[in-house]
Amino acid sequence: MLDIVFAQPLFIRKKRGVKTYRYGLPSIGLCLLAAVLRDKGYKCQVVDCEALGVTPEETSSFICSKKPRYVGITSTTSMIFDAALLASLIKKELPEVKIILGGAHLSAIPRKTMEKFNDIDIGVIGEGEDTIIELITTLDDRKDLSTVKGIIFREGKDLVVTQGRDLIEDLDRLPYPAHDLVYPKFPENYVPMYNNFIRFPAASIVSSRGCPGQCTFCDRTIFGNKYRFYSSKYLFNYLVFLKERYKIRDFLFYEDTFFVSKKRVNELCRLIINNKEDFNWTCLGRADLFDKELMTLMKQAGCWQISFGIESGSEKVLNAINKQIDLKEVENVMRQVKKIGIRSKGLFMIGNPTETRDTIMETIRFSQRIDIDEFTCSALMPLPGSEVAKVAHLYGAYDGEWEKLNTANVVFVPFGLNKEEIENLRSKAIAGFYLRPKIILSYIKFIIKYPIFIRNVLKGLLDFFTFLSKE
Repeated sequence: MLDIVFAQPLFIRKKRGVKTYRYGLPSIGLCLLAAVLRDKGYKCQVVDCEALGVTPEETSSFICSKKPRYVGITSTTSMIFDAALLASLIKKELPEVKIILGGAHLSAIPRKTMEKFNDIDIGVIGEGEDTIIELITTLDDRKDLSTVKGIIFREGKDLVVTQGRDLIEDLDRLPYPAHDLVYPKFPENYVPMYNNFIRFPAASIVSSRGCPGQCTFCDRTIFGNKYRFYSSKYLFNYLVFLKERYKIRDFLFYEDTFFVSKKRVNELCRLIINNKEDFNWTCLGRADLFDKELMTLMKQAGCWQISFGIESGSEKVLNAINKQIDLKEVENVMRQVKKIGIRSKGLFMIGNPTETRDTIMETIRFSQRIDIDEFTCSALMPLPGSEVAKVAHLYGAYDGEWEKLNTANVVFVPFGLNKEEIENLRSKAIAGFYLRPKIILSYIKFIIKYPIFIRNVLKGLLDFFTFLSKE
């Protein structure tokens, strides 16, 4: 018998024409919640429903077989109906169990979510590590839930939203994510995104929270704008722990602004270099934070690829989404990164507010002109909680159906364009980028340097042609 089971829902694919793409790694957020509760003496497990590879009904039966008193479910917007289905199935078998929902979707629109899904008993709004401890303790002691900060709960037919909880300032006080509590077992049952890692097993790491950027397409409901980060010493010790415990040497630092604190990254790199650790890692960042000396050091410490959120090749569109980057600077930074010897990935979106066919073509031409090795192109997805979702109707037609809010689907169509045109231009952008001798040659060179990467490339080719065939 367990005190609480945390679950990451199963995507139900090919449902009502909704396309989804996903590569599996356990939820870092759920592993952290399990870790903080374990430290307080609670018995926990994290169930990755996607990795289980069974039906929602079988997943529910598995969770119920653990006889938990509480079930915590995390969900993004695109997964919210799958989370609700799992909650409903569990409630049918264990009607007395308390279902707690957290994650980006609930935090962005707590009332609407609770009103729509009656099987959710309590919602956690914002960061959950401190909240979950206070919540479970209060439930166990049968005390007043209104005293718990950062939640929404049912009181008869009413919904009660409590006072907001302050952000966690000292992230170093948190334990390492409890990967050992994940089922199925980590890391052997997980295949991460092929073009973010060289060797397997691999792991993703969230080393900071909050983003100082003001891009209108981002939802900052959970972590806010204030940038907070784990110290370099904490991170280095965590990397060594993952190596020694799980034989992991490949990492993805999974946040949009890894090198905001240059001092922290510098210290981390020197720790890796001075201790002669054989790590490979990738990260994400903004081009306007480029620092040649720092990135040279990152290269020496094992960084082999950086993903840059560029979004558009049109200054007009960049202004509309408040990206606040200069395209000439981006072009120069990509050249500098190439000279340092780090691969670069450009992250782009099309179908933004004020977008036209001409601005999309500008983006396509820009992506092929600059010196990047990898390219992703998604359609704008106005997430609940983002600024763009509030004004999307002023710039075009917006289908805000929650389960369609996935980067694989076109849900916003600017005035003057249509859905088919955006889908065709996205295919044109992806095919046009990768089917060039320059890019093919870069892959050949990379495989010669890292022969083990060949299986990643083969997986990528399969996904590439599958994607094009569906468009």
